[in-house]
Amino acid sequence: MVGDGLRALAVIAAGWLAPGLGAICGRPAGAAWSAAELAATFGMWMVMLGAMMGPVVLPWLLAIRRQGGRTAFFLMGYAAVWSAFGLAATALQWGLARGGILVAGRFLAHPLAAGAALALVGLYQWTPLKQACLTHCASPASFLLTRWRDGWRGAVVMGAEHGLYCVGCCWLLMALMLVAGAMSLPWMVAVGLLVLAEMYVARLAWLTRAVGALLVLGGGLLPLAF
Repeated sequence: MVGDGLRALAVIAAGWLAPGLGAICGRPAGAAWSAAELAATFGMWMVMLGAMMGPVVLPWLLAIRRQGGRTAFFLMGYAAVWSAFGLAATALQWGLARGGILVAGRFLAHPLAAGAALALVGLYQWTPLKQACLTHCASPASFLLTRWRDGWRGAVVMGAEHGLYCVGCCWLLMALMLVAGAMSLPWMVAVGLLVLAEMYVARLAWLTRAVGALLVLGGGLLPLAF
């Protein structure tokens, strides 16, 4: 119930901010960005990441609370890692736009580039690193039993460590916003549901590789559609 409410609020906020991002990303290729526009882009990435990762981290926060841990500091460490990812995504988006690779519709300009990006994400779904990150994220109890740290500093470190695993699991799926369109609400919902299913529904363990295969296939077919 709490997770559903968090997702709904975050998605509403993302939809409210999306027109601003459209204006930023729709500028002519090579046009300079102001500091305010860079800050707005970073803020919108953070809204998007919060919309998708808020429900994912909620079971961890509940587990930390049950153990008497400091959930606010755990969340602080977790958010710091995703903020670093948001900065990197903003820089990448700025660089692609400056080079004319990211077009006004917020898509990669060349179908081959977009197809290659899809295929790369699909292949990553099959890697041992992806599986290791999923295994970690699916088991808060195991992590807390073996790597518990006391105090507020320990909570921050645990949150950051868990955040690194989450980034390792999801970073390429997030980066596909540059193919699907930055702040695309359908893509946000699809990725958010996929990540939740991958991590917390054991009987859907096959889904990770199935989605990977579909993305590789889509990456191969995409250039043929243009």
